[in-house]
Amino acid sequence: MATKTETASAPLPSPLPPVVIVDGDKGGVGKSTTAEGFIDALLHAEGSVAVVDGDTRNPDVVRMFEGMVATKSCNLRTDDGWMDLFDFVFEHKDKAVVISMPGGIGGQMATKGAEFCASMAQLNRPLHLVWVINRQVDSINLLIEANNTIGQWLHSQSVVKNCFYGDGRKFIRWDESETRKLIEKKAGKTFELAELNERVVDKLFSSPEKVVPFRDAAVDMDKIETSIHGLTPSENMALHRWLDQTGHMFKEMRAHMGLRP
Repeated sequence: MATKTETASAPLPSPLPPVVIVDGDKGGVGKSTTAEGFIDALLHAEGSVAVVDGDTRNPDVVRMFEGMVATKSCNLRTDDGWMDLFDFVFEHKDKAVVISMPGGIGGQMATKGAEFCASMAQLNRPLHLVWVINRQVDSINLLIEANNTIGQWLHSQSVVKNCFYGDGRKFIRWDESETRKLIEKKAGKTFELAELNERVVDKLFSSPEKVVPFRDAAVDMDKIETSIHGLTPSENMALHRWLDQTGHMFKEMRAHMGLRP
């Protein structure tokens, strides 16, 4: 007679580091800023991350981290771009991979994106979705479409209210939606991304050659003269304050994904 040990199923292998998709489908909702802030915080906590920018026309996310971590620009509007993405993820099986999606990618997500997500399950890569919204109803409708497309492969979802569009309490359409209730029943959670002062943003991104991670752009107040962006004391303080606010949020988000907080 077979023993209990002999008949027990073999344990599944431990999952590899996760793949995090930062999306929102719409242009201008703050996907790049959210991805940049998340990567900056993740790099500070984990020290092992690879970055993909799906917007080859204006790869802000790769530009910020190029030379610091493994990066790749992939044109995800083409079949070749999705193949390049798969190869990059496969190559970096020892790192968390963060993918910043371009705007208006919903059509490709419904086809190539679904294939990619299914492949991540086959590779034993946990898949997490960070969905950035503004206060309009189409942000919710596009999230519904994304869930219909890739929801079955997601380990978690994080919906980010971009408070550039107003105080978090003003996101009434999202807060009162059945979609929120449904997603939060399925390992979903809502976060608020604090607004970064526009004067600070303008200086941080005024020159492509000076784009650096947010934590590197903030200097000690007694060394304000060393700011490569020419931040004034008040601007530098505003950046420090934003990093503190978003740092807490991204720490909670990482814990939600099962990453090191």
